[in-house]
Amino acid sequence: MTSSSRAASSGCGETRSNSAPPPRDALRVEFFGDDIERITRFDPLTGHKLESLEVVTIYPGKQFVTPAEKLRPALLAIREELGERITCLRSIASCWKPSASRCARSMISK
Repeated sequence: MTSSSRAASSGCGETRSNSAPPPRDALRVEFFGDDIERITRFDPLTGHKLESLEVVTIYPGKQFVTPAEKLRPALLAIREELGERITCLRSIASCWKPSASRCARSMISK
């Protein structure tokens, strides 16, 4: 597969298959939990294995970029919310002492 081609993806259980438009070959990535167990290049028409691979680079089919005019307001809102959360957590931490555990419990339950 090339980075400029569009690919289809399908999966069943712990196996993912990616294929480019015909007449290209396809990749099958088999997982064991979160670990990749096997990568196989195969013919998408017949399903026959062509070769086993140790390493493969897979590029995204589309690239999404958020315009700056949308990104700036989102970042400002995130920073504002972060400031509110920091203030809240600091007020909880300030009364979190063994002698003031009742204060901390009442702040957390709110």
